[in-house]
Amino acid sequence: LSLWETSFSGGVVMRNLGHLQQFEMVLRARSPLFIGSGLTYHKHEYCYQSQKKTVSIIDQDAFFRLLIERNCIDVYEAFVLNQPKNLYAFLSHECRFSAEQIERITKYQVSAADALSENKPLQELHAFMRGANGDAYIPGSSLKGALRTILLCDLISREKKGSWPKGKNKKESSLRMGELEGAYFHTLSLQKKVSGEIKNDPVNSIMRGVSVSDSGVISDQQMILCQKIDVCPDGNQNRVNVCRECVKPRTEISFTVTLDQSVLKNTITANTILQTIQKYSHFYEEQFDSSFERPDGDAGISYENAIVLGGGSGYFSKTIPYVYLGAEKGLEETAEIMKWLFPRNSEKTGIHDFDVETGISPHMLKYTKYNGALYPYGVCEVMIR
Repeated sequence: LSLWETSFSGGVVMRNLGHLQQFEMVLRARSPLFIGSGLTYHKHEYCYQSQKKTVSIIDQDAFFRLLIERNCIDVYEAFVLNQPKNLYAFLSHECRFSAEQIERITKYQVSAADALSENKPLQELHAFMRGANGDAYIPGSSLKGALRTILLCDLISREKKGSWPKGKNKKESSLRMGELEGAYFHTLSLQKKVSGEIKNDPVNSIMRGVSVSDSGVISDQQMILCQKIDVCPDGNQNRVNVCRECVKPRTEISFTVTLDQSVLKNTITANTILQTIQKYSHFYEEQFDSSFERPDGDAGISYENAIVLGGGSGYFSKTIPYVYLGAEKGLEETAEIMKWLFPRNSEKTGIHDFDVETGISPHMLKYTKYNGALYPYGVCEVMIR
């Protein structure tokens, strides 16, 4: 660490070591942010305390040891088979576990926020990404993937290379899309074809010059549960039976970004990243978000200097048809892609068959509720320090 030289520019602390530049990138969540781990907790695997409005995720090994110790295995099996309502009430009343015993078998506890209520059935919980020690964090690959899409959109907006990859099916179109993206990113000469042309291979990608660390630990006090709400273009809301563990608004999450200028040749710097994010945030708001009427109770958050990240942020924030083809043709192409992804069942009308007539595809904006207000998922202000 002592080999790094520190410099200051525009309030940014930059560490330099030869061709390497390193700085801190901070995301400040403007809305609930979900990075899924793939784990799902069923309602018999967590304790919901309605008075405290908290959810305790149970350590299954410790839990079953205590059930065996208290001779409650048969009672618990009957509870699970009879469509359980509330594990906390079951443990407190039928198994007579004390609050201290329940606390001992708890892995971690988060706020139920607006997602759960004692007057509504409990839901399955989609868990946030956590490390081996149980701490919540965001993998660097999640942030780098978002930056990659934004940088690609910027390159496309400045220069069109090749033709749009029309495919006969989803797989063929995806392969051709990779070839198109390679025209922008796979420009290094580390691997060449026999003819001397640069090979379209990730080994040649300029993004190898961008490294993003995993985030710092996100405390359980900064985590909340959020229910998924689909918002239609006319502002109508459809509540979906999906509950996610999210980072709550106004939480700051830090990453270390390292740029290898021997690869990037100063085409990507801390300043150009911020400029590109600002440009893309305007495009996202004008092209996609503005196609939806504000639902009642909308929190009215800003997309200025922000990225849209994580689960629930939607197809638009992760793809390029609109920026490459423009609004009209981008809508037609995205509607076709949506039909591939979500085909109609038997003779029923597909859910995306009328996206073109609706004027936007995908035709749902993913929202959730926090402190009584509605927020779109995953909007994060980006700062460099």
